[in-house]
Amino acid sequence: MEQGIIPFWRGHFIAPCGEWRVLLDRQGRPLDANVGNDWKAVYCTGRAMLECTERLERMLGAERKGA
Repeated sequence: MEQGIIPFWRGHFIAPCGEWRVLLDRQGRPLDANVGNDWKAVYCTGRAMLECTERLERMLGAERKGA
């Protein structure tokens, strides 16, 4: 397996459901099996969706200007 932060992150932090794991040991085993929590549900996921919306709107606006 390739060494480094990014391969470890890709191989272990993203759970099969697509959510991110909270805490792993050095071997990539979950120390906390939950992939969600109150903080993540009410802030992080919602904030990510707002950020995606803003970026997509900027991309669409730039595309329309270039056409």
